[in-house]
Amino acid sequence: GIASMLMIDEADVRRRADLQLIDEAAASGAGLTRALLDYSRRRPAKIERVQMNVAARSVLAILARSVDRRIAFSLELNSQHDLSADLAMLEQVVMNLVLNACESMPAGGGVTVRTFDCTDDGGNAAVALEVQDTGPGIDPAIIDRIFEPYATTKTDISRRGAGLGLATVFGIVQSHAGSIAVSVSNPSGTTIRVTLPALPSGSTHRELLRAGRSSFLKRKALPESSGLVLVVDDEAVVREVTRRQLQSLGYSTVTVADGNAALEAFHRLHAQIVCVVLDMNMPGLPGLDVLRAMRKLDIDVRALVVSGNAASDEELVFIRQSGAFLEKPWSVPDLLVALATVQR
Repeated sequence: GIASMLMIDEADVRRRADLQLIDEAAASGAGLTRALLDYSRRRPAKIERVQMNVAARSVLAILARSVDRRIAFSLELNSQHDLSADLAMLEQVVMNLVLNACESMPAGGGVTVRTFDCTDDGGNAAVALEVQDTGPGIDPAIIDRIFEPYATTKTDISRRGAGLGLATVFGIVQSHAGSIAVSVSNPSGTTIRVTLPALPSGSTHRELLRAGRSSFLKRKALPESSGLVLVVDDEAVVREVTRRQLQSLGYSTVTVADGNAALEAFHRLHAQIVCVVLDMNMPGLPGLDVLRAMRKLDIDVRALVVSGNAASDEELVFIRQSGAFLEKPWSVPDLLVALATVQR
């Protein structure tokens, strides 16, 4: 949130580029976390026009700085086709395959991530993702089971994970009508190939989003906003970032840390409050209970309900009676659009 806010007023091109890297890395981390939550709950994918290259670059930008430095990464991104897919889930596929490759080489080695256009078994246009390592290969006795939940290729018990990485990849690929294959060159490595149906070429969703955000940042003339916003969140950092973002947009703010304090402040100030930014998941009095109590005081209360977790369909129906829902983390443009929706 702070990075996206600093970009608005940063005139230095190099510093703005650095801030954009921070912003994109945070967004990628948030997307991967959201994908894990969505997959564990079997929620529908968020399907849009994306590119496998985007997923590969964003994941490797993080992993290249966080895994064993004895592992060398190589990117060969040659695909030109777009996909109809959930970008966060594609990133999860790349993340799990690359981590699996890294874990097969405890003494170091090389990982190559490549994308290219191809055709599927039916002769239709497709995009392939390959992750190739220089590890010891896979025991032929277990190669047919590596995509099963809790299966593992690791012989060192102390290094075994949950055994869900490849099973998760398999589930995501199946949900996107794709296929997955393994080839092993014992003892000189393993290659896992994912193939997904392609769309006609065109701009990707992420590129369009980035272009829209850049256009927003270059304008610098933020829409006129005014009025008092009540910010309710039990996390001090979130309250402070939200307060600073709102003030940069022209709003004045009152911040509180829990539901009871929110109701007290709303009782005093509801005639002046133009919007309540309300965390849905708080200890004590939950956010939606707070909103119900506010609606009893003022049926016209406008609320932007926020959370790090997705809202259920039932929760969204209730929230939209008074405003809108916004997932954490958000950027200044995201917040601006959400506030405009709430106050229409």
